[in-house]
Amino acid sequence: MVPNKAASTPLTDIHDIKPLERIGGEPLLLHYIFYGAMGIILVGLIIMLFLIFKNRSRKKTEPMVRIPPHEAALTAVNALSKRIDGEARTFYFDLSAILRGYVHHRFNIGSLEMTTEELLPCFGTIHLGRNLKAGLRNFLMSSDPVKFAGHPASKEKMQSDLLFVKNFVEQTTPLNDGG
Repeated sequence: MVPNKAASTPLTDIHDIKPLERIGGEPLLLHYIFYGAMGIILVGLIIMLFLIFKNRSRKKTEPMVRIPPHEAALTAVNALSKRIDGEARTFYFDLSAILRGYVHHRFNIGSLEMTTEELLPCFGTIHLGRNLKAGLRNFLMSSDPVKFAGHPASKEKMQSDLLFVKNFVEQTTPLNDGG
């Protein structure tokens, strides 16, 4: 057998692979930052859940007091009667809002969002006497010029309209609501 000359000579043209080098920051520091951030997020979520459940339980324990529409309207009319010497425009805005709110809650009509022209045909669907419907129509039609055009209104007219709204509420209060 002939000796192999290439096998006996050391290789000089092939070099070993260098060991891996670390690139970037210290991995232990990155782990601390990551776990610290996750801990802060976890504590924040726990606090948020605690507050949500705390508010939920508080809402369940508080009794909901619902004032009947006629009581709310009569209270508001009585409060407005003390301001009858004020500006007619704001008086009629408030008086109309009281009446519309009462009609909205009492008869389930969207009177708060309607104009007078849209509201008047809706009165045909509710059971009111002819005098009440006519008075309601007259009040709404006569209060619009005061509210929107700034027409003057006498103190007597303001008292008369206030009395009409009060009587309207009293006459349309259902008997089973304590009226």
